[in-house]
Amino acid sequence: MERFREYLDATFPEINYKLKQIELGPGGGAKIEARIIGSDPTVLRGIASQVMDIMYADPGAYNIRHDWRERTKVLEPIFNESQARRYGITKSDVDDVLMMSFSGKSVGLYRDGTTLMPIVARLPDAERVDIRNIEGMMIWSPALSEFIPFQQVTQGYDTRWEDPIIVRKNRKRMLTIMADPDLLGEETAATLQKRLQPQIEP
Repeated sequence: MERFREYLDATFPEINYKLKQIELGPGGGAKIEARIIGSDPTVLRGIASQVMDIMYADPGAYNIRHDWRERTKVLEPIFNESQARRYGITKSDVDDVLMMSFSGKSVGLYRDGTTLMPIVARLPDAERVDIRNIEGMMIWSPALSEFIPFQQVTQGYDTRWEDPIIVRKNRKRMLTIMADPDLLGEETAATLQKRLQPQIEP
């Protein structure tokens, strides 16, 4: 594990990994957890960043991470309602076209004995790998009985960052920062916690 850790740190410094010994009995989670509860995800992430900086500054803390992961970028088309109404197109029509074009839309079920498998319609790989393909997409207009350019019913796009995972406890948002003592060292979780807790709690 020591050689593997050195290899990962040297070769893949940007990845998040955790080394773990086989445990008998209940396991999972981390030896040390700091839980932050609040209503604003941005504030929670800001506090989590401060807590992680404290943990990273301690040479005995390893496997530092939190359970909300990284934010993901979302490209959201701005729906032009008045223009779409002229073509007989609804917001759900636009959503269906985007879903089918990129992630895939379930259009039915295939029965194989007792197993039900979804039938998913989506564009070929070559056409859905690049978001720029959205500029050439077409959408069916019931009013004109023909396909029209997708851009006729949108007013550009908004780019925003979204939390893919939000963990809650008692219906309140909770972000948990986790750390472990060095698996290959002699220090226990209790001594590491004793060092970190007075710095984190303020």
